Amino acid sequence: MSPVLAPPKLDLVTIIITTFNRAPVLLRALESLAQVQTDGEFAREIVVVDNASTDETRATVETFAATVDFPVRYAYEARQGLPFARNRGLAEAQGDWVSFFDDDQLAEPDWLLTLHREAQSRSLKCVGGARDLVIEADEIPSLHPYCRKLLGESHGGAGSQRYSRTFLPTTGNVLVHRSVIRQLGGFNNNWLEGGEDTNFFNRLIGSGVEAWFVPTALVHHLIPANRLEGPYLERTAQRHGVTMARRDLEEGGRLKLFTSLVARLAHGSARFGAAAAFSKLTGNDAALLAAKCRLRRVEGYARFALQALLPSAIQSDSFAKSMMHRGSRVEAAQEASP
Repeated sequence: MSPVLAPPKLDLVTIIITTFNRAPVLLRALESLAQVQTDGEFAREIVVVDNASTDETRATVETFAATVDFPVRYAYEARQGLPFARNRGLAEAQGDWVSFFDDDQLAEPDWLLTLHREAQSRSLKCVGGARDLVIEADEIPSLHPYCRKLLGESHGGAGSQRYSRTFLPTTGNVLVHRSVIRQLGGFNNNWLEGGEDTNFFNRLIGSGVEAWFVPTALVHHLIPANRLEGPYLERTAQRHGVTMARRDLEEGGRLKLFTSLVARLAHGSARFGAAAAFSKLTGNDAALLAAKCRLRRVEGYARFALQALLPSAIQSDSFAKSMMHRGSRVEAAQEASP
């Protein structure tokens, strides 16, 4: 009599969502994830990390969990900041694979299936996909590609391509094997002003992990009207400059930070200053906003660098606090409030 063979164990994918005071938006994200296909190729679970919300986040998660046939767990992280929240999600995750997903996104039904199949077919331990923008405003202004990138748009090329130090995955659309996360030690809790995901994926690529981008694995990023305005985009660009400066300091020390600062001030300011002047002269509002944002990025880099290089001479707690990513999360929560 032939032995009865047990069916092969399916991979378990943990989808981690971090959130703060955006229960209505979070519910839309969860409802889109309920429609995600698996085709019997893997199992899934969702872990929602509540990063000290004061709204109905917990009740929203628990009500949603009762409507689906796969595990949905709620976790509370009192320490405010995305690195703390993401690491709490990793601690709660039980999957062989971890997928990060933002609370202001909607998934295509074949999103996760496409990522998992790509990982299996190429024997990869990290694979990411594309993100487009869904702008929820009565009037949609013309947006420069740089500003669309600031808002989180990521399309890469027409076909699959390998990620690199200049083209990184994002935590809005990525699937990573648990072994890689253990190897890297999760997210750096010092990156509270944002960029913790950039730091994580820079370390991933630097460690030699082969990671690929798949344009057909698509999610949609919801953009409320006020994120189209200059102040929001300029502050986001400024925060990107801070992230770049922190990266240069960690990777190359004070010398690299100083030389890069000089180059950015000398060339970046002149280049983008001229672009701003020309755009204003020609009445190109989209290009003008993009140039202003790029100047803000130079400013963010310079202010972080000068504080790092001359800590006894330059102190600015107000600037550091203004760059904390939680500030934009508070605004986002206000956007989601009725």
